[in-house]
Amino acid sequence: MPDARTAGLRAAAGSLARTMMRVALAKTRHSAAAVNTTPEGPDILVRAGKPESVYGWEPIQALMFDDNKRHPLFGDKKHWYNQGEYPITEGTIRENGEDCAEAYADAAVDLMLDEHGFSKYK
Repeated sequence: MPDARTAGLRAAAGSLARTMMRVALAKTRHSAAAVNTTPEGPDILVRAGKPESVYGWEPIQALMFDDNKRHPLFGDKKHWYNQGEYPITEGTIRENGEDCAEAYADAAVDLMLDEHGFSKYK
């Protein structure tokens, strides 16, 4: 059985990831399809892509939209353009912040009480 913190983080990350897919889909189906959760040390990351391509991020669209970065047109470094800003991460947090906290609490509170010797039934 997972500890309360891990269970809470998994639930919150799942909730956040579902919202991020929906928010990203409004602008980029590649990024929406690439939304994933992954453990990193004691944390669980939610991200639209993975850091593993020649450009440093795959798919590159989420990074470009989130930070309005410039990139070469089809890899042609003579022609650079902005993707246009569409803050996927900020929109996800704004839309899902409270649901994410509720998902964490729903998954973790009872486990946390048990871990510390309390029970909601005592």
